[in-house]
Amino acid sequence: AFRLRSRMMPYIYSAAYESYEHSLPLVRPLYYESPDEEKAYQCPTTYYLGKDIIVSPVCTPSGEDGIAKVSLWLPEGEWYDLFTLKRYSGGDIALSKDIFSFPLFVRAGAPLVTQPYRDRMCSAAYTELDITLLLGNAKEGSAVLYEDDGESESYKEGKCRKTKITFSKTDEEYRISLEPQGNFDGSPDFRDIKINLLDIPDADSISTNAEIKWEKKDKGISLKAKAVPANEAIEFVLKR
Repeated sequence: AFRLRSRMMPYIYSAAYESYEHSLPLVRPLYYESPDEEKAYQCPTTYYLGKDIIVSPVCTPSGEDGIAKVSLWLPEGEWYDLFTLKRYSGGDIALSKDIFSFPLFVRAGAPLVTQPYRDRMCSAAYTELDITLLLGNAKEGSAVLYEDDGESESYKEGKCRKTKITFSKTDEEYRISLEPQGNFDGSPDFRDIKINLLDIPDADSISTNAEIKWEKKDKGISLKAKAVPANEAIEFVLKR
């Protein structure tokens, strides 16, 4: 759990700023997003962490085999189990989980920004970023990566960086863009970016305004860009 939290700190920190900016709880019940769904009020242990992740801790005992049975409800749309990468549609689902995993779902099409594991997860600026896109049938998605110096209150004076990450899909192409705005003391000038596109059909070609290496994998495509200027926009276009 500690390692997972360390890797997910860019998402968690950005979600915390979103909560501050819009006066929303960081952890919120399902009925916040689905107020007209009766079942959203019947899930006391399932919650949103930010806007694109749903968590449902295991609250039932395991059997002699160490496996616990979990039943839960997901809102409309497509969701991916972050541990197994299995895709689920909204509605009632049943899962079996051991002690090494728990129900943790990411919205299809939402860019999930993480970092490599660090012992001290907030000790330095993000010089390496991993962006995971679990695509499914999603046609678009977006996220905002928020950064500041992590120490002072200079963010109140606008000293911060917000990078909007967007994904869109047409019949001809997939398009991913990163658009940074702002700066802060100690922000990195360059960073390495890795984008993992999962549950995606093959791509014929990739064009971008950065130097990249890319490879096809069993479940998708991996893009790697080294020493990308952190204050410049970058776009990736994958032709289908």
